[in-house]
Amino acid sequence: MWLPIIILERIADRNVKTFQPQIIADTLFLHERGAYNTLYFTFYFAALMVGPIVAGAMALHVGWRNFWWLNVALFAAVLILLVFFFPETKWHRVHPSELARANTSPQSDISETEKPIVGHSSITQDIDDGDDTAPESFLHNGRPSKTQFRLYQQASTPLQTLLQGFWIPWKLHLYPIVEFASFVVSWTASSFLVVNLTQSQAFAAPPYNWSSQSIGFTNFATLVGALIGLATNGALSDWISMRATKKNKGIREPEMRLPAMIPYVLISVLGNFIVAFGYQNSWDWKASNVLTFLNYEI
Repeated sequence: MWLPIIILERIADRNVKTFQPQIIADTLFLHERGAYNTLYFTFYFAALMVGPIVAGAMALHVGWRNFWWLNVALFAAVLILLVFFFPETKWHRVHPSELARANTSPQSDISETEKPIVGHSSITQDIDDGDDTAPESFLHNGRPSKTQFRLYQQASTPLQTLLQGFWIPWKLHLYPIVEFASFVVSWTASSFLVVNLTQSQAFAAPPYNWSSQSIGFTNFATLVGALIGLATNGALSDWISMRATKKNKGIREPEMRLPAMIPYVLISVLGNFIVAFGYQNSWDWKASNVLTFLNYEI
């Protein structure tokens, strides 16, 4: 009975992980993407760090069921925000060539999506003159239309659009760089989840015998490590990539970010060993807990 729910939850989780990197790639400059991707994933995994802190205290003082009701309220608020305040953005963006062609076509033959934007005739003039400088008159103008808030957007071939949405993610896995990026995210996430999901069993049992609140508070160390990683990893990755790009005569390669991963991979491996030995040998909490989580999340 729970299998379909788990499958849908996993699909939604994968979509959440991939949407924001796509948005970052579309809206930010190349030399800024490392820092903003680090910022996104820090906040993404911070939810798994802050959640146990809140859940442990609530389970001890008001009962663990109340934490799940808190989740219900938060999801209801997010659902309302998505439905009423998050417009659908799958609309046809007019290409500059279409805009230039629309300026010379009869007005009756131009569809609504192909009509040039009012007050933006200077864009067409720049295209005709061959000027690459974009005018500033069209910046920060416009607002979402009512059609963007529809439950679904009209498409010429809805079935083809649906099939492409299912097929393209599998097709992308044929590329080694996509496969490598998937492994990096999945391995690091799985390693973190192992620690996140086993800390209750490890520290609630002897010789620790901690309460749920104390176990939840151990995630403060994890959060500190994540913030240290946020302050160093993204900026370091962008800096190393930029230096390598300059040496490569201005051509950027995805592999240029790999050297920035070396110190963090070593720290992560060390953190996993500390977790394993700390659990098995019941180390003192200062070594097996705070040091472990701090080293792990950097």
